[in-house]
Amino acid sequence: MILQCFLSSVPMFQTTWKLVFLSFLLLCIAAKVQGQDGTSNITGYSCSDRPAPCYTYAFYKAQAPSYINLKTIADLFLVTPSIIATANGLPDDTSSLAEGQTLLIPITCACVGKYSQANITFVIPPGGTFWKISTENFEYLTTYQALEIANPTLVPENITIGTPGTFPIRCQCPSKAQISNGINMQITYVVQKADTLKSISENFGANLENLKSANGMSSNLIFLNTTLLIPVSEKPTLVQSPSPALSQSPSPSSSTKLFLGIGFGIVACIVSATALWVYFRFHKRKRAASIAGQKLAGVDLEKLLQHIPRRFKMDDLIAGTNNFNEAQKLGQGGFGGVYKCNLAQTNEIVAVKRISEGSRQGIKEFISEVSIVSRLRHRNLVQLLGWCHEQDQLLLVYEYMSNGSLDRHIFPKRGEEEERHVLQWSIRYKIACEMASALLYLHEEWDECVVHRDVKSSNVLLDSNFSAKIGDFGLARMLMHERLHQTTRAAGTLGYLAPECVASGKTSPQSDVYSYGAVALEIASGKKAIDVSLVDFDMRLVAWAWDLYGGGRLLEGADVRLKGEFEKEEMERLIVVGLWCSHPDEASRPKMRQVLRLLNFEVAAPILPPAMPVPSYACTSFTIKSSLPVVSHSLPTTLSPR
Repeated sequence: MILQCFLSSVPMFQTTWKLVFLSFLLLCIAAKVQGQDGTSNITGYSCSDRPAPCYTYAFYKAQAPSYINLKTIADLFLVTPSIIATANGLPDDTSSLAEGQTLLIPITCACVGKYSQANITFVIPPGGTFWKISTENFEYLTTYQALEIANPTLVPENITIGTPGTFPIRCQCPSKAQISNGINMQITYVVQKADTLKSISENFGANLENLKSANGMSSNLIFLNTTLLIPVSEKPTLVQSPSPALSQSPSPSSSTKLFLGIGFGIVACIVSATALWVYFRFHKRKRAASIAGQKLAGVDLEKLLQHIPRRFKMDDLIAGTNNFNEAQKLGQGGFGGVYKCNLAQTNEIVAVKRISEGSRQGIKEFISEVSIVSRLRHRNLVQLLGWCHEQDQLLLVYEYMSNGSLDRHIFPKRGEEEERHVLQWSIRYKIACEMASALLYLHEEWDECVVHRDVKSSNVLLDSNFSAKIGDFGLARMLMHERLHQTTRAAGTLGYLAPECVASGKTSPQSDVYSYGAVALEIASGKKAIDVSLVDFDMRLVAWAWDLYGGGRLLEGADVRLKGEFEKEEMERLIVVGLWCSHPDEASRPKMRQVLRLLNFEVAAPILPPAMPVPSYACTSFTIKSSLPVVSHSLPTTLSPR
């Protein structure tokens, strides 16, 4: 009222100036709201008094055309489609999503300096800018200012397409006070149209006062496309509401507008289709010219493929896969499908990995796999047999692993709890030893150190004798042995990523060791690295297993489906190995040579801290530490003989 009297009493405030002044005032109010306690408009939420890292969720909506598929959304957040499906109660085989379908995306929240965030490695798409990526791809879960800070080497005005960048998703772990009040997680939520604090609290089952307190709010005022923390005791179930376009029928007065809109839409579609046809015509010729010159992303194919003498014909691969029929599909790799192929001429069965057409990241994966895997020779690594580069397509041919991936055997599926589907203990323990042998070869025994960067149970394949072989080297990187202090950009899958990867965005041989530890615990327990049934332990298998270790109840971690049929000493040893490898501090983890000696009972098992330590992250040029006190626990660098 006072403002209205002031504006009306001053002649110079004409209508335009009034609007300008009011806009400025609203911006000030918005800045005040966004400047909530512990929150920065640029960097995000404070780490003060917050245990880290923790697992939580980010709210996301399926949007056409790019993110209407579960796989593309999973790739965006560096998780697997099955993890998102499980978190949202969707069938495992879910592919397409409805426009506007809401999802809870599992993320790992950790402290980076003074602020908490979930760092995602994302490749810059064509036309990508920090603003577009933050608002369109990540739907305001981050800000362009935060992207600029997280990527100091990238020039916002001139970002190279295909360049990987670090994208910090806003998040925050519950404080000690919140945890004591029954709050176990805080969901990162972006305010939607027509939202109110009351509707948000009701939709998520959150207490309104807790919601306001978590965001440092003294009023109920919220703004579109800003982030809120929703404190809850357990993961809520999202209720899918019908699309407004479907729930509202046009009124008679709008029929003319609707008719004109459809007409203009048809014309626009015709024009767009013509433009797309011209573009793809030109693009296809350009790519064909690149193939004719035997160049791929600036790499000489002849030099790249000199280690692989066998070149397969496209016609043979098409015939062997029945034109890449879905019935022949063995699985979906990081950047392409894998198909079973029956080669009639040689009577061979092979596995063909088909790189997704037009995928720049897929081309990088092709180059990485060819340049690294073609030179590796170890009985526990999947062997690359050959390649094919015809008809504008990239294909890699591997040995066929008849028993599929490890995850299919250790995680029970519906209707497969019967005894005949349980992988017996002797095979499980052998698989753990074979994986350790393969990683030892990659890290220490080959000419250069190879960091796999995506060790997980779905990338461990089993042959007809259930021998384990690590596959999928599309994310792998090589390091010179004398330069092991150098690290590579973070990559991997949620649950298998080491804490320092989340915090610093870097990977190393020790991050592979962490991933191995997660798989070792999965083999022993039959539970996934992130298991929704372990709510009391932030859904982390390692936290649950460490609690058993501290309580002297280690054998309770054994897979119940084994019904006690296992060697107790081997079970205890494998779980201890899993915990040692999963130590939050990378300097306290063993080398793979120590792991193999421990599994072979050549040395005594280490004594671990009774409680899972709080991590500290050492980087090449700076050190990031948790805001909580770091409990110092020393582990032996060498183990004494048994």
